[in-house]
Amino acid sequence: MIGLRHTDAAGLVPAHYRGSASEHIAAALFLRRGLEVFWPAVQQSWTDFVVFEGGSFKRVQVKTATWNMGSPPYRYLQCRVRGTNSDGYSEYDTLVVVGEEDVWEIPKSRISSSNLCLKSDGPRPPTQWNGYMIKISDILCPPTFTELSNNP
Repeated sequence: MIGLRHTDAAGLVPAHYRGSASEHIAAALFLRRGLEVFWPAVQQSWTDFVVFEGGSFKRVQVKTATWNMGSPPYRYLQCRVRGTNSDGYSEYDTLVVVGEEDVWEIPKSRISSSNLCLKSDGPRPPTQWNGYMIKISDILCPPTFTELSNNP
C-alpha cells in the first residue's frame, strides 16, 4: 500500500527512518553549497555518503542526536560516535550530527571522544561545538534569488 505510515508499538517512527531522514538533511547541507553528493550502493557502512569538494572526496558519517537526562531536571543533547574500525582505519572525514533544530558539521580531526555533548538546558551548556552548528532552517529553506543567480 502506498503511503503506509511506519510506526512501532508506541506510535514512534522507527530509528532507521529517523536515521535516513538525518542523512538526507546532512546531504542537503552539502547540496545547498553546490557540491556533489554520492551515496554508496550498500548503506551498512560508517561512510553514509561521499562529497566531492575542491577536487577531492570527503567521507561523511551522519548521526542523529538524542536528548538524555543529566542531573535532574537538566537534559543534554548527545550523540555517540566511533572513530576508527578494528584495524585502526578512520572510516570518515567529517561527522554531521543532526538534532531537532540544528546540525553540527565537525571535522574528524576535532573529535577526541566517543560521546559528544552538543547542547544542554542546564546552567552550564557545552560551547565547544557551537562554531560547528548550523540551523536546519538555513539548510532546508528555499534558495534566495541571489543564490540562484550566482550559480551557472
